Amino acid sequence: MVCPRILIVEDDAVLVLVLKDFFEENGYKVTYVISGEEAVRAYKKVHFSIVLLDVMLPGINGFEVMKEIREVNNSIPVIMMTGTECEEDSQVKGYDLGVVNYVQKPVNFHVLLAQIKRLLNPPEMEKYNPGGYNITICNQEVRINDTTYTFHDKDARVLSVLLRKQNETVSRHDLLCSVWKGDFSRLNNHLDSSISRIRKVLKDYPGIKIKRVYGKGYGIMVDG
Repeated sequence: MVCPRILIVEDDAVLVLVLKDFFEENGYKVTYVISGEEAVRAYKKVHFSIVLLDVMLPGINGFEVMKEIREVNNSIPVIMMTGTECEEDSQVKGYDLGVVNYVQKPVNFHVLLAQIKRLLNPPEMEKYNPGGYNITICNQEVRINDTTYTFHDKDARVLSVLLRKQNETVSRHDLLCSVWKGDFSRLNNHLDSSISRIRKVLKDYPGIKIKRVYGKGYGIMVDG
């Protein structure tokens, strides 16, 4: 497995070394530079997985570095770090250049690590076509044809389990174990509430119905 490589562009010598040690301890390869000009040179020589970029740098600033990066690669994720509250115009400028997020200093290393993991390992999108509808599920985001809904986390998981076994009855036991990681009587109400919320969305799609089989469980039944 290839270790992701991070380019850190930060002129605070203490912070950059602490960041370097932290990410290397978590399995990443790190290259760091302290100026915008060095960042551009390093970026053009080495393939990086992600860039952590300070806004205020000696020489050319972070926005100028972003422009140079985008001339070489239009898709690499870049997170900008700022030491002061970034003005709205500056944030818009960064996002227009392709910044994926801003991080306020002092940096919370573990939150930053979680962001990087998510950017480098995006959740897998599930795709289904029940009853002629196009359904995609990605975490809590459920898209049906051209409409996107934000589900409760557990609701999205319940829907996913039912869609994987459409036109079958999935037992309460299996649903509870798959989604809530346990089959306890106190969770039955949670499951029923989840089904109720999903049904409210599916009512606009008459070709897909969740049927309750008493004594057994639930199933998505597709017309046709």
